[in-house]
Amino acid sequence: IMECMHESLLTWLTPIPRMITMARDYATKREAFGKSLKDHPLHMQTLARMEVEVRGAFLLLMEVSRLLGLEETNKATEQDRHMLRVLTPVAKLYTGKQAIAVTSEGLECFGGQGYMEDTGLPVFLRDAQVLTIWEGTTNILSLDILRSLVKSQGKVLDAFFSSAQVSACYSDLYPVLC
Repeated sequence: IMECMHESLLTWLTPIPRMITMARDYATKREAFGKSLKDHPLHMQTLARMEVEVRGAFLLLMEVSRLLGLEETNKATEQDRHMLRVLTPVAKLYTGKQAIAVTSEGLECFGGQGYMEDTGLPVFLRDAQVLTIWEGTTNILSLDILRSLVKSQGKVLDAFFSSAQVSACYSDLYPVLC
């Protein structure tokens, strides 16, 4: 199950940076309102937001991979196992939904070209859409998270909040939590 999840996350993380790169390049060539798209702050903000989403998904994948590596080498603590159990459906749900949103936004960056089949761009959206079907619907993944909460008697939630608190303490943004 975990290998499939990693493949699905990688499936999404591979083409989206390519789309962002192509959109950045397109922004240097396409003009609107008398200047290049790259000179419109709102357009560049859209590209930056897409980049943040992809990087966030990548970090989530790396954390789940780290936890899986600990589990497979019998070095995982009980907290690590709980985190792996809750983050697996969370990662599937989050990346599946974000893949569609980011891809749709990416296609919009190309205007009408993003819709034309001969550009090869629409296939990005079709490929992204399959993640929420293949990896489980939002309802099924939500039930999976609920099941992990019930089976662990809430320990997965304790592990999650404990991990979030430790991360917040390292960030200096929320010293009141430490």
